[in-house]
Amino acid sequence: MLTKAIPIFVLLLANANGFSTGIFGLQKHRTRVAASAKKITFEAKKVLRTDAAEVPPKDPRDHTSTRALLDEYFESDLPLKAIFSDALSVEPLSSAEYRVVLPMSAFPGIKVTSSNRFHVTRKATDSGPSMEIKLIDSKDKATGPKVLVAIFDAANAGAPKTSSANIVSANLDDEGRVSLSSDVFLRIELEIPSWVPIPADILQTRGSKALEALLNTDVKPKLEMCLADFLEEAKQSKAPSPS
Repeated sequence: MLTKAIPIFVLLLANANGFSTGIFGLQKHRTRVAASAKKITFEAKKVLRTDAAEVPPKDPRDHTSTRALLDEYFESDLPLKAIFSDALSVEPLSSAEYRVVLPMSAFPGIKVTSSNRFHVTRKATDSGPSMEIKLIDSKDKATGPKVLVAIFDAANAGAPKTSSANIVSANLDDEGRVSLSSDVFLRIELEIPSWVPIPADILQTRGSKALEALLNTDVKPKLEMCLADFLEEAKQSKAPSPS
């Protein structure tokens, strides 16, 4: 999750202390951590919503056709592809597990990708369908000259631990309008050298605020892209068949 290439539903980039990580993209610039280090945690949680959009049903008095289209859309892979619009690939491993390969920021002389496994739980409620996208694990892979790959792997050994979850929900109101919401959570745990002069509590507070501020710039545009994609699918489904 979407007008720009997020992470979920990218689903979301967070920058702090020499690295950046996406909630769905998990792109990182990582630095080597000294043997003596202190642990800090950044957390951000936010609920974002799109405006409601008109989806005229075939019969203005019946919204069941729109609900059926919503259910069908959320059962497909289309919402995930909209949320991970910046991905190199979105591959289903099972009905509930996906591998998403994302490009990482450029490193001199090598190409780096991030392979992420997500667990997807689909549910249906009275107001509309939803899907929860939760990170299982993430692994970076570098290709290029062996010496540069070795340097990258060594620098990547102390990578931050990232946890993320994004619940994307559709709401169909009494007037037949559809909106999407994203209840997104991101936690980053890392170690920093003990000689860094900034107290850990200040780093955690500022880092968490930075993550939260960046949710708007990454997640909401992808929600809007996902809604636009659904509206286009609905338009095609409700178009009269050619005679």
